[in-house]
Amino acid sequence: MPTSGRGGSVVRTEYLIDRFRVVFESGGGWHCACAAFAAANVCRHTQEAAGRHAALIQMRNRAAPAPADFGRKTPQASGAHNFAGSRPARIRA
Repeated sequence: MPTSGRGGSVVRTEYLIDRFRVVFESGGGWHCACAAFAAANVCRHTQEAAGRHAALIQMRNRAAPAPADFGRKTPQASGAHNFAGSRPARIRA
């Protein structure tokens, strides 16, 4: 969810992991309310949320439509024919 501040827009994503609210802010990093995060600035909740965040980005990138390339020309061999619908020739013994 983008919000604007003094330095420009900040993208904030929130996750709920094991009843702990984990927040990611672009430029600010990860934040969690658990005691482990307060002691070491990292915890398993933030690590799990980081994995989910990375997976969501990968899924968005895969689901995004590819840009259309209308100027691209397909190579065609000279004299090439499409025989996909024709029947095979009969071999006589």
